[in-house]
Amino acid sequence: MTLAEALRDRLLTLPPVASLVGARIYTLKFPQSFTPPALRLHEIDRVSTMQLRGDQRVRRSRVQIDAVEAEAHGDPYDLAHELADAVRGELTSSGATGLVGFRGIVSGLVIEAILGDDRREAYDSDAHMVRVEQDFLVWFHE
Repeated sequence: MTLAEALRDRLLTLPPVASLVGARIYTLKFPQSFTPPALRLHEIDRVSTMQLRGDQRVRRSRVQIDAVEAEAHGDPYDLAHELADAVRGELTSSGATGLVGFRGIVSGLVIEAILGDDRREAYDSDAHMVRVEQDFLVWFHE
């Protein structure tokens, strides 16, 4: 199980995300033709934790998740942000409602922590889509 697959599985279990995108969560790139709204996961980098005895087998990865929405579906700006907010979630006393603050086992992968790091927005004038890019820092055992 890769980290991207585990994060995809986690996102599919979140009702606010699943209600917006269904199963339209892709890794690395969007298909040639797809129906928005949709998500794309992309692992930006991965760092190993080391000590004098060697590799700790705990990794810290930066993962970018893009939420996209097309102009054809109402207000794409609001809808793309609604999807991005659902991915991020909230850290409440009852636990993480999205990715931020999540800790647990997903599809056999032990995730120690997920923190939100950065958020940007963009507009693709060729595709007529709004994109909200978010970076997450994920600590996990490999």
